Amino acid sequence: MTKGCRPQKCWSWQAKCMKVFRSRILTRLSESRLTVQIFSEIGKLEQIELTRMQNLTAEQTLKPDVESHRTAQTICCYVAFIAIGLAAGLLGPTLVGLAKQTDSSFAEIGFVFTIHSFGYVVGSTVFGKFYERVGGHKILSVMVVMLSAALLLIPLSSELWMLLCAVFLLGTAEGTGQVGVNTLLVWLYNQKSTPYLNGAHFFFGVGALTSPIIVAQFLIGGYDFAAAYRFVAFLILPVIVLFLFVPSPGLRTSEKTEESQPINYGLVALVAVFYFLYLGTEISFGGWISTFAVSLKLGDEATAAYLASAFWSALTFGRLIAVPLSVKLKPRTLLIGDLVLALFGFAIIGFGGNSYAATLAGTLIIGASFASVYPTMFAFAGNRLNVSGRIAGFFVMGGSFGSMLFPFLAGLMFERSGAKSLILLDSVLVISALVILFVVLAAFPQKRLDAAV
Repeated sequence: MTKGCRPQKCWSWQAKCMKVFRSRILTRLSESRLTVQIFSEIGKLEQIELTRMQNLTAEQTLKPDVESHRTAQTICCYVAFIAIGLAAGLLGPTLVGLAKQTDSSFAEIGFVFTIHSFGYVVGSTVFGKFYERVGGHKILSVMVVMLSAALLLIPLSSELWMLLCAVFLLGTAEGTGQVGVNTLLVWLYNQKSTPYLNGAHFFFGVGALTSPIIVAQFLIGGYDFAAAYRFVAFLILPVIVLFLFVPSPGLRTSEKTEESQPINYGLVALVAVFYFLYLGTEISFGGWISTFAVSLKLGDEATAAYLASAFWSALTFGRLIAVPLSVKLKPRTLLIGDLVLALFGFAIIGFGGNSYAATLAGTLIIGASFASVYPTMFAFAGNRLNVSGRIAGFFVMGGSFGSMLFPFLAGLMFERSGAKSLILLDSVLVISALVILFVVLAAFPQKRLDAAV
């Protein structure tokens, strides 16, 4: 009998073999599935990395182009502000010539500032909204044409009403350009726009302080003030070329935001009154200081024009000095110091004994003290309420009315009480602004503490 395994043992051995075989097959299958999954995941990661690299390459390719456009657009904004400053700075040092040209008294020629400010309000409120519908550079091109046209029409106006129409056009163009440049810079830099806005206003000051120098040089050279107007009119026209070749910044849709706190209209009104008083002082003094010097015979028209240039120079370069000061000082400290220093400058002029040197020194002090008032008051108000666009509009409106009223009132007082009344009026306005500031400090404590302010 052949030896063989018992049936029970054979079946047991076969079962064990099948079990081991099945286990190995399943292990191999699971390893194969795991391998497939691993390679699948690796493939997905490679695809994701490839897509990321393609996007990064595209961004790196586009970034220099975007940055170059933004730089060019910023330069366009700054050049536009220089042009606006050049135009705005012409009225003050040529006021005596304009009065003679139109056979007007000082009280009548004071309407120039009122109409100019009214045109500014119209330009900023009516035409400013078109920046959201049309390319910004197209509107700025039209603004430059309006500036040049107004500057050419002003020396041709033999009647007061003709002069006022030309000045209204000038103010409308300036208001349209100013609101446009500010808006475009915000579109370009969003939350990082603050230094670029300060830079724009610095370049406005550069233009404003250059205009009186241009007037003085033409007068010294034997020309009349009309030549200065024509020179500036043709000087700013080439700016249009920049706007035609540089694309406008992209439009932004306005987002509605709900304020977390109710508006304190009492505080808003006080701040608006502060701007009413302050801007009335700045515009009346800057506009009438040259006429002040001529009336007191402190110098001829060319020499007096340098006083206006000195005021705008101090105002412009004072903004640079105010930047580090605003980091170390609180807004209330800076505001009180500015207004007290301005009063000191008015005292030097008032008690200087009709001295050109005293008038020049006082003018420089006043210009430097006024440099940081406007932006610092915004920070001061921001510590006490949420400054929205609508609230900021109230502040601007208050300042606009002050710049319309007080230069005109200065002309009336100039005519009836003499040149010294300008210093008296502006001193009273500064003291009134100080009173408003102390009322706000006493009645409305700041809502938060901030070491930087």
